[in-house]
Amino acid sequence: TIPIPGQGSALSVAGARGSVWVSGNRGLSRIDPARNRVTPVDVCCGELAAGAGGLWVANGMDGTVLRVDPASGSVLARIPVPPAAAREGPFGIAAAGGAVWVTSETVEPKPGDASLLWRIDAAGNRFAGTLRVGTVDRNHITPTVAAGGGAVWVTVGDRDAVLRIRP
Repeated sequence: TIPIPGQGSALSVAGARGSVWVSGNRGLSRIDPARNRVTPVDVCCGELAAGAGGLWVANGMDGTVLRVDPASGSVLARIPVPPAAAREGPFGIAAAGGAVWVTSETVEPKPGDASLLWRIDAAGNRFAGTLRVGTVDRNHITPTVAAGGGAVWVTVGDRDAVLRIRP
């Protein structure tokens, strides 16, 4: 067990460039797995993904996706989610096929609100498209996303299904 002091509850974990990264509800920390040494990094929190040339943070606090340099811990890019989706914030995140895939979390959701999947072009650090993947179900389940097997996988709560998307 490795304590992560000052970061609050651990929310997400990802491995990148020989380090293990942990996002807490108060910030980001890097763990050196050879020494179990924890170094806090002055970057905000959210779900993490490693791949597509970086460490990615779905920063629901300000509605952006952060590209973090896994070697230095510095923020290389801050990519806003589309203004048309102001009630939507980034939640789940995965990297695959040269892109970063981000699911939405609706602020004060109502059944029927859209569940979205955003695509970010990793090479250009820019928003590249939106796909509606369903609607908020009666339990307000937020969709999650994962990459594997040559595809991007998104949970769709209102249809009791998983979408398979070829990047």
